[in-house]
Amino acid sequence: MAMKITQNNPDVLVIKSRENIVLMGLLFVAVGLLVGVALSGEESLSCERIEDGGHCSLERSRPWGNTVIEFGLDEFKGAEVGVSRSSDGDDTYRVVLLIGEERIPVTGYYSSGRSSKSQMVQEIDRFLGDADQASLEIHQDAGQFGLFFGGMFVVVGLATTFSMVRLGRFRFCISENSFTLKVRGIRNRTYEFFELNEIGSVEVQDFIGNKGSNYRVVLQMKSGDEVPLTNSYLSSPRAKIIGEEIREFLDRRPESSQKPSTVSDDVANQTPFDDSFESDSAW
Repeated sequence: MAMKITQNNPDVLVIKSRENIVLMGLLFVAVGLLVGVALSGEESLSCERIEDGGHCSLERSRPWGNTVIEFGLDEFKGAEVGVSRSSDGDDTYRVVLLIGEERIPVTGYYSSGRSSKSQMVQEIDRFLGDADQASLEIHQDAGQFGLFFGGMFVVVGLATTFSMVRLGRFRFCISENSFTLKVRGIRNRTYEFFELNEIGSVEVQDFIGNKGSNYRVVLQMKSGDEVPLTNSYLSSPRAKIIGEEIREFLDRRPESSQKPSTVSDDVANQTPFDDSFESDSAW
């Protein structure tokens, strides 16, 4: 977020702001892509029963390579459905193989849908209990799971990137006894007009974050309403400097500013975001 004064003379003060959290949005997109890649792949359990006992292997296939766990059929005791419960009380599941004294999960994550995991456990138990069944082949595709969770991060990231860009222009004029506010976002635009004498005071609100203090400028109206110039907080003391500039400008208001506004027809008839009103240089 950035703010700057683009015009400051005895009669007119113009401030522009630009808010965005593009970096945060792009971070979500990057995480989504990484999650999608990390969770994509396939898990395969294969067992073969032969005269001397048999053997099994659990293979996890990922874009960057495969891992294989091999074990004897005589070590394979069975399988069960592992359950993980979230703080909200929602359960997710995964299949766990019982190999000797070890419990080896088929996947490194839990997912919804107990029935599919229970079905896999039943197939394993049926094979282990049927000496006439020569082999067992079970495949589990993790691609949809990775696509779902990775896609959620990407969607949130893109929505954040494009919805949180916000441009503001704030014009104070003593001769016209006016304060005009224009805010333009991706999806909406705001245009508001106030008389200068409606402004009671100027405050710089602070918020203590992980990396220190953050600030934003807020106009306290005599009606009791607050008019923040930005939604987000500025990490540098720039907002404090701009707040002081606004105070000094408003202190120049003559007593006559208590009379009704004398806004010029050009400004009074101004339509929101008319280019003629954006005479000073753009960002």
